[in-house]
Amino acid sequence: MSKIKRNFTIFGLFVVLATVATADFAGDGLQPSGVDDTATIKAAIDDAGTGGTVALGEGVFLITEELTIGNGITLEGRGFEKTVIKQTATARVITLDGRAKIEGVTLTGGSVSGNGAKGAGVLVKNGTISWCCISNNTATAYNCNG
Repeated sequence: MSKIKRNFTIFGLFVVLATVATADFAGDGLQPSGVDDTATIKAAIDDAGTGGTVALGEGVFLITEELTIGNGITLEGRGFEKTVIKQTATARVITLDGRAKIEGVTLTGGSVSGNGAKGAGVLVKNGTISWCCISNNTATAYNCNG
């Protein structure tokens, strides 16, 4: 279910109207269901638009691809003990860019390797992480300098 919120900002004598989409969807309980949630989460991120929010319910969300969050979008869970995003493929869990935010989730299962491997759970290029648990991720960098 998607909701549309309207934000009003006053700059001097001008009023700016910004439309911000908010996507909410429920989790699948606190145990993984075996269902791949990647497409659903990516669609919610796309629908959120600039500055929108994607709210995840309680549960374990299984993904098979890296999630990229940008455009000032906020991905928020119900708390890191209640909302888990678990990577099941050999990939990073999330990359944050463009002033994006993640709040109240656990990020787990990420795996990256190679020269300069970084951020298996989350790679922050330009963003904010608040009240998250980032655990059980693996980044393996190779030393090619002999």
